[in-house]
Amino acid sequence: AVDEHAVSSVLTPERVLLLPEGNKAGVLGQLIDSLSRAPEVRNASVLRSGMLERERLMSTGIGFGVGVPHVRSDAVSDLIMAVAVCKKGIEDYDSLDGMPVTIVCMLAARADQHTEYLRTLSSISSRLKDAPVRKELLGLKDASAVVALLMD
Repeated sequence: AVDEHAVSSVLTPERVLLLPEGNKAGVLGQLIDSLSRAPEVRNASVLRSGMLERERLMSTGIGFGVGVPHVRSDAVSDLIMAVAVCKKGIEDYDSLDGMPVTIVCMLAARADQHTEYLRTLSSISSRLKDAPVRKELLGLKDASAVVALLMD
């Protein structure tokens, strides 16, 4: 799977949001705020505009109730991630399959971290395409458990 060491720092419980509900703009904003508090973030406003611009170009709703907003930017010094679990589903996410999004994994990597970035994105995406994993994730009430499940 994913390199254990890499991932433990990529996602921390502080960057897991368990939300009762939300709309796309609000949830993305909260995730960006959460990432912005990480020591790896050099420039929060550049990160924010890069992330929102990427989302404007094309929705990152990949189907299965999953969104993976992502950006490569020198606003960060290393690969980091934040996750929102939104039980009620984000109706306006504009997902490929038209379904509400319940799990949003936001990933930011340094511009030159192409390989690590793609590997992490692909690993998270394939993990979340697994229905039992999604179901378990939506039932979790604890941020550390979310980290453990995604990074297992």
